[in-house]
Amino acid sequence: MWFGNVSALSAHNRVYAVDLIGDVGRSIARGKPVKTIDDLLDWLGTVVGGLGLDSPSLISHSYGAMIALAYAIRNPDAVNRLVLIDPNSCFTGMKPQYLLHALPILLRPNEKRERAFIEWETDGASLDEDWFSLLARGAASFPKSKTIVPKRPGKKALASLSVATTVILAGRSKVHDSRRVEGSIRVSIPHARTVILDSATHHTLPMQPAAELNAALSSVVGSQ
Repeated sequence: MWFGNVSALSAHNRVYAVDLIGDVGRSIARGKPVKTIDDLLDWLGTVVGGLGLDSPSLISHSYGAMIALAYAIRNPDAVNRLVLIDPNSCFTGMKPQYLLHALPILLRPNEKRERAFIEWETDGASLDEDWFSLLARGAASFPKSKTIVPKRPGKKALASLSVATTVILAGRSKVHDSRRVEGSIRVSIPHARTVILDSATHHTLPMQPAAELNAALSSVVGSQ
């Protein structure tokens, strides 16, 4: 899903695109099962250490942003910069309407339901068909492990976050009210920078609008 961003990011940075453990992708879960939040954050730490990275910038979207935020709060010295792209359940809750539309996929996922859900959230945007097909087929047939969801950080935990943080929000996201999220961030992490991409929805990101997102990302990571 980062195919529209890798070229811009890799112009001045080494980029590692990491599959979520247990999800659709080439990574294979071996060894200790990931059953708890600690397991999940330890896994990410193992990935960072295995790549020989001392303090990388973490750029992540949606559920990945939830993991990255939890990791940065627990390991602030291990993260150089944190970029969260339309993070759900990190600063405010999700809209009931979004959860209601997601319910059929959670109860009985299949390709048709996944497509209908994404088309609803993106307002019928023109999406890359290869990506869309992979997403839909993965939701229907890939044997996923149980999703481990980090809890929303409390006020004290967010206030303690010392990592340079940028939150990029989708102006048309149906997951949450982006303006409300922005307001919550200003209160909970005053040093954080926020950007709202007016034309984006939660599930068009990070693919669309690629040029605007790439400009925002480049302004954060620049050349390292």
